[in-house]
Amino acid sequence: MNRIDTTLDAPTPVALPALARHRDAARALVVADDPLVRQSLHARLGQASVGEASCSDNLALALDRSFANVVLWDLGPDAATEGELVGQVSALPVPVVALAPKGAPRIGLLAKGVAAVIGREVDSSALASTLDAVRHGLRVIDTSELEALERPAIAEPVAVVTDGLTNREHEVVQLMAEGLSNKQIADRLGISAHTAKFHVNAVLGKLRASTRTEAVVRAVQRGVVML
Repeated sequence: MNRIDTTLDAPTPVALPALARHRDAARALVVADDPLVRQSLHARLGQASVGEASCSDNLALALDRSFANVVLWDLGPDAATEGELVGQVSALPVPVVALAPKGAPRIGLLAKGVAAVIGREVDSSALASTLDAVRHGLRVIDTSELEALERPAIAEPVAVVTDGLTNREHEVVQLMAEGLSNKQIADRLGISAHTAKFHVNAVLGKLRASTRTEAVVRAVQRGVVML
């Protein structure tokens, strides 16, 4: 397994798994009080999960032992650990993605240093895209929260800029962000696989991206896609 159980008292750091050594890959330390939640998130993230810790653990040590470059913090079904997150986020050397329950206030967490606040019910592809986005210095919040966004409280407000994409290309890049393949995009939009590939290539070109992940990250940054 590539995961490192940082809840154990390991005396020395372990070697970083070969796959996780890729400098651009998200390597998540999963933080949650409920061990079942930690196991579930680890399973969803696969090899992107490199360590686990509870909210009361020494997270700086856990980061050192796991070589994680992002923290995925589950607030719990009633946001019970929000206070602990706020108390530690400024001291953590990597971006933090918070998983919040339905109905819990989220905007304030961005102002307090959290890089992303998304729902606990988020699907796996959107979760992976969020981890990639914060690794590139972006901030992410659910679209349902945008109406309540208080720009003065946030250092880097979300902005929508002209991107040159057509309406169809907007649809395509949104589906790319959901992790769909060219064939799946074609099926969803009722177009041929060849046409879907054409639109994907057009998106890559207009966003000056060499990979699908890079295109999604840039689309999120420009406000074209919201996770």
